Amino acid sequence: MIYYPPYPGYPGGGFRRARKRSVAQRQFPASGAAWSSAFPALPTPTAIYTFQDTGSPIVDAVGAKNLVQNQALAYQVAGDTEPTLSPRKSIELDTADVNEFAAAADTAHADIGAGVSRSLLMRCRIPDVSTICPVMGTGTSNTAPHWGVQTDTAGRLVAKARDGAGTPVILTINTVSVYDDAAYHDVVFSLDRSGAFLHIITESEDVTVALGALGAIDASTGLRFGASMGRTPVVGVRVSYAVMFDAYFSAAHLATFRTPA
Repeated sequence: MIYYPPYPGYPGGGFRRARKRSVAQRQFPASGAAWSSAFPALPTPTAIYTFQDTGSPIVDAVGAKNLVQNQALAYQVAGDTEPTLSPRKSIELDTADVNEFAAAADTAHADIGAGVSRSLLMRCRIPDVSTICPVMGTGTSNTAPHWGVQTDTAGRLVAKARDGAGTPVILTINTVSVYDDAAYHDVVFSLDRSGAFLHIITESEDVTVALGALGAIDASTGLRFGASMGRTPVVGVRVSYAVMFDAYFSAAHLATFRTPA
């Protein structure tokens, strides 16, 4: 309650209840049930990583496919500016070493079956560097089965996928805009079997390439953040949220996810 002194139109003064101002908040659900409650019209997650953990492992809140560091990461790093009920933190790749990443113990965790759609939504920050920067993905090299996201030397995001067929299908697609700007972005790798397209989706782009005869992707590693597809991490990459789906997560879905409530 706040005391207001007498003034014209309210001569008696006195105590009145102050009007509360509500501020819309971004939603980053920390469980499958919370996701369904916040986003009932969006695909159902098969994994949720909040990246608010204080240390290894980074817990999968849906499928229990936890991510385990191979050497020390920086945890609970401040800096994400999105309006939320409490400030969001990130993990940060803080060592340029091929072992500096978080990897699921289950190497088949992120395999994509021949008839399966797969999407991974991620909120991340990429530092301003003039080199290829791995962001997330699977596989040990560009010549083995893999899928994931990295940047090119110009700072554009690149979605990549390669199957394990005798004559492999190799897909590469990049954004027009640059994302190695040390700002947080919402990024989606989305492999849509029904529409037969591979997408890389951000808050401002939805770029596609036809899947062609892309078959199953059975990578030799599980899901990684940082050192993916055989690339050494880049110091300063941060991740503050990630969700995986066995479904096509579209640009319209991302817009819904990004809308404060």
